[in-house]
Amino acid sequence: MEFESTLLRSRTYTGVLAALQEHGIDRRSLATLEQSGARDTGRVLSLLRDFPGLAANGLVDAPRVSFALSRSFGGAYTRMNAALAAIELEPRRDDSRFLRGARPPANSPWQIGHAVPLDSDATATPGAVYPRVSQTTSLDVRAGLPWPVRYQGNRGTCVAFAVAALVELERCRRGERIDLSEQFLYWAIKTHGDDGLPDQDGTWLQFALAVLASHGIAEEALWEYEQQLDPDNISHGGPDRPSAAVLQDALARAVDAGVHVDAPVAAAVPVLELLRQGRAVAVSLPVFVDPMGRGRSNWDAAIAVNLGQVLDPPPTAVMDGAHAVCLTGFAADPDEPAGGYFILRNSWSERWGANLPAPGVHGPQPGYGQVSASYVDRYLLEYAAL
Repeated sequence: MEFESTLLRSRTYTGVLAALQEHGIDRRSLATLEQSGARDTGRVLSLLRDFPGLAANGLVDAPRVSFALSRSFGGAYTRMNAALAAIELEPRRDDSRFLRGARPPANSPWQIGHAVPLDSDATATPGAVYPRVSQTTSLDVRAGLPWPVRYQGNRGTCVAFAVAALVELERCRRGERIDLSEQFLYWAIKTHGDDGLPDQDGTWLQFALAVLASHGIAEEALWEYEQQLDPDNISHGGPDRPSAAVLQDALARAVDAGVHVDAPVAAAVPVLELLRQGRAVAVSLPVFVDPMGRGRSNWDAAIAVNLGQVLDPPPTAVMDGAHAVCLTGFAADPDEPAGGYFILRNSWSERWGANLPAPGVHGPQPGYGQVSASYVDRYLLEYAAL
């Protein structure tokens, strides 16, 4: 997608805010957009498109906001709107949906069904003013290595992908380029991890770390990942799967987790410190939907599919599940309230974040993306590092 200078100039929240203020947009709309991390034209448009409850509940004057943006940013607004609309026209086949599979820890304040309050409401959770991270330069623990993303298919195996990525990157830093078996790790979780859900898809980071220590992880070539879910066999194991040779290969890579924290508070700073040490970080984050929307979440909204920009959840959005990814870097941004964006390696193929890299957007290649430090501070469910 082509970005004109006017769109790049509208990238910061202050630029969008100034434009909306000039057109007399009301304070409630501005406060809602600010809480939702709408710091550029694309995110504002994506919010209005994928979270119609904002307008229906009187939180955003959608017609006036759209008109103000069109007047302020002209052709750039038109092209961005067309690009986001085109994503809505893409078929969403059952085998190509963006599935997640992480689950919230029982002690997390965020559980499925919980709604995001407006920060100005009396029910809002304290902490709308985020502690800023001190990082002012970019970080990339991949050390510039090409590391294409993978695809979990229609299985809720994101936790296995996030934790396998930790091991791959650690081995890569030692000079060993290796492709590891998410299939083996997920089998171990479901058959030996004691997550209490042997016949249900999805799990927690802590159980992936437990079997990584007890069983290790095999090479991908020895047990290749199967993208299509077998609902009658969640682990995809069998009498001879895995074989003794695969088990032996995996055990050679058994490793204890160096760090695991669940239900953290204000986690952006400690997570960033792990990245500063050169350690990738597996994280589990809530996924939010609009009860009045069309089924897309803040993770597969139009702007996310296009540019890998995970939307900060807007007020009235409801937690619908959780997703695990591997954080591989950080991009400082003074316009983000907590100081910048964590770079994430997703497991939804290159169809997600399809237009990365792009001017003014954080992310090294298709399939990667970014999540704000504010989002990590306020909503993080679990994190882990080796």
